[in-house]
Amino acid sequence: PNGVTSIGNGAFNGCRQLEYISLPNSLTSIGQGAFTSSGLNTLFIPASVTTMGSTVFNNCSNLTEIRCAAKSKPSGWDSNWKKDCSAVITWAKEF
Repeated sequence: PNGVTSIGNGAFNGCRQLEYISLPNSLTSIGQGAFTSSGLNTLFIPASVTTMGSTVFNNCSNLTEIRCAAKSKPSGWDSNWKKDCSAVITWAKEF
C-alpha cells in the first residue's frame, strides 16, 4: 500500500503464486532476494526506488519484463540486482 518505503530481504522469496504486485511511489528500497523464485510476470519499478539489493529477481523464470521509471540504473542498485533473470529491462527513456 501507499506509505510502504521498503521491501525486506527475501520478503516474497518462493512465492510462486505472486504473479503481479503494484509497487507504490513511496517505495525507496528493495532488499536482497526480495522476489527470488516468485511467480512474477511483469513489474513496474517506480523512480523512487534508489536502493536495490542483489539477486532481487533471481530464479524468476516467469518474469519477462521489468519497466523502470528511472532513466538508467540508479547508483544505489547492486550490480547483481537481476542476476540470473532473463527479463527485458526497459528504462523510462525508452518508453
